Amino acid sequence: MGDSSLALPIETPFTWFVCFHPSCASRWVRLIPGRYKHVSCFGQVPSTGAWVFCDPAIDWMRLSVVADEDADDVFKVWTANGAKIVRINLQRKTGRHWRLGFWCVPTVAHILGVRSRAVRPDGFLRELLQQGGELL
Repeated sequence: MGDSSLALPIETPFTWFVCFHPSCASRWVRLIPGRYKHVSCFGQVPSTGAWVFCDPAIDWMRLSVVADEDADDVFKVWTANGAKIVRINLQRKTGRHWRLGFWCVPTVAHILGVRSRAVRPDGFLRELLQQGGELL
């Protein structure tokens, strides 16, 4: 537990794209107040050009790795229906970075390395923009 000491040449995306979705398949999530109901993220691994897509759903974590030439189809699905996209660089903070909860907001915040007190996607959007995120 704690910090990873893997000696493998592991690479992660440096720039992440965070999708704020105005709708969600889960009925009870639709009752959450605010404009956005779900958050997911994706980024490109520089050395391979492959894209990593992360969708932390209520029932399971959906992770996909897609070749660069096939990524356009996934982009279209993820950015459809009025999704708002924020681009932000990896924010690897020093010290402890605890994550409470495993729903979409704290999970995506943990992946990005940002500190967040947000519980809902709307608050997380505001925090990302305050931390240097760029609305696309």
